[in-house]
Amino acid sequence: MDKTLATLTYEFRRLSEKKPNEIVNEFKLNIVNNILAEANKELGRTPIVGFSQFDSESMPTNSDILFVLALYQNYF
Repeated sequence: MDKTLATLTYEFRRLSEKKPNEIVNEFKLNIVNNILAEANKELGRTPIVGFSQFDSESMPTNSDILFVLALYQNYF
């Protein structure tokens, strides 16, 4: 899981450097949410109180996802 989170963090860092406030498309959001679900399962909890994955109705930005991935990566 740590390699997957590291890869996602790296890719979203690159995207955030170029366009931090750009809304993430549904395809990427589904991938991120699936990986966060796996991470939560592996950890047995969520590292962020009250958060388990992103809401597809309020699409997050590149920097939102980078922030969360960095916090998750710290737990692996």
